[in-house]
Amino acid sequence: MSREGRWLLWAAGGLFVIGLVMVFSASACRSIMKFQAPYLWFGRQLLYSVVALACFAVLYSVDYRRLLAWWPYIFGATVVALALVFVPHIGRRINDSARWVKLGGYLCQPSEFAKLTLLICTAGFLAQRQDRINRFFGTFLPCLLGVGVYFGLILAEPDLGTAAFVFSFAIVLMLVAGVRVWYLGLAGVLASPAIAAVAYLKWDKVVSRFKGVLHPGDQYQVNQSLIALGSGGLAGKGLGSGTQKLGYLPECFTDFIFGVFGEECGYLGACVVLALYAALLVCGLRIALRARDFGGFLLAFGATFSLVFQAVVNIAVVSGAAPTKGISLPLMSYGGSGLALAFAEIGLILNVARRTHLAERRAGASTGDARGRAARIEAAGEAAHA
Repeated sequence: MSREGRWLLWAAGGLFVIGLVMVFSASACRSIMKFQAPYLWFGRQLLYSVVALACFAVLYSVDYRRLLAWWPYIFGATVVALALVFVPHIGRRINDSARWVKLGGYLCQPSEFAKLTLLICTAGFLAQRQDRINRFFGTFLPCLLGVGVYFGLILAEPDLGTAAFVFSFAIVLMLVAGVRVWYLGLAGVLASPAIAAVAYLKWDKVVSRFKGVLHPGDQYQVNQSLIALGSGGLAGKGLGSGTQKLGYLPECFTDFIFGVFGEECGYLGACVVLALYAALLVCGLRIALRARDFGGFLLAFGATFSLVFQAVVNIAVVSGAAPTKGISLPLMSYGGSGLALAFAEIGLILNVARRTHLAERRAGASTGDARGRAARIEAAGEAAHA
C-alpha cells in the first residue's frame, strides 16, 4: 500500500475509535434510563462495525474497474431498494418520513447506500464516455436522467437534505469529469422546481431551521449544542463527564455527537478530529490524482469528497453555522447505514491506491529489467570490441 493509503487508513481508524468511545459515553446514561442496559446502543454499534468492516473488505478487494463495469446492475438494484421504502410491511415510516427498510430486527436506510452507488454508477458511466464527455445528448442528458431517478425517489420520502446532497454530489462529479459548466447550470434550473415544491410543503420547518442559523438561541437543539461546545473550554470536562447528554441535547450520539465530544474533550480534542478529517482529504486527493485511469480518479475523488463534505456539513450544523439536517458525522456517529457507507468509501479509496501502487511497481520493475538488458548488451559489446 502506498504512503498516502497508510496515512488515510490511520486517520480513518483514529476517527472510528474516537467514535466508538463517544457513542458509549453519549449513549450509556440514556440507555440505562430507558432500558436499564448501559451497553445497548454501544453493543449495536459494535455489531454495525462488523458489517461495516465486511463492506470495507469487499470494496477494497474487488477490482474497482469491475465495479465500474457493473454500474447498470448496481443502478437497477439501488432504484429497487429506494422504492421498497414505500412498500407496506417492508418500508418503515418514522416522523412522517418513509426512509427505512426493515431487515430482520434492524432498520436500513437505502438513501445512505444510494450515495455510494451514485458514485460508482456516475463514475462508471462517465469513464465509458471519457472521449465524448462534452456531448449533451450522449453523455450529460443520460447521466442527469439517472441522477434524477435517485433524486426523485429520495425527495419523495421526503428527505430534502439527502436529495439535495445527492444532486449536488453528482454535479460536482460531472464538473470534475469535464462536463461543460452551462450544462450543469441547466441541471440546477431543472431541479429547482422540485426542491421548491418540497420546501413549500414543509415551509414552517424550513423557516425554523434557517432561523436557527440567524438566531441559534431560538432553536432548542442548536442552542444546547452550542452550550455543549462552549462549556468544554480548552481541554474539556473529561470523558464521561459531559452533562448535555443527560437528556438536554437531542440526538446526542447520532447527528450531534460532535457537540458531546467538544464538551468532554474541549477545543483541543475538536482540533484533533478536524486534523484527522483534513488528513483524509489530503490523502484522498493525492490518491485520486495518482490514479492510473479516469474511472479510478473519479472514484477516489468522489469518495473523498463525500466523506469530507458530510463531515463539514455535520460540524457546521452542530456549531450553528448551517441549518439543522439529519446528516451524520462519518465514522463517528451511531448508526449502521452511515458507518457502513463510510467504511465502504474508505475501501474504495484504498482500492484505487492499491491498484495504482501495484501498477507503479510493475512499471518500475519493467523499466529496471529494460535498463539491465541494455547494460548487459553494452557490456558485451565493449568486451567484443576489446
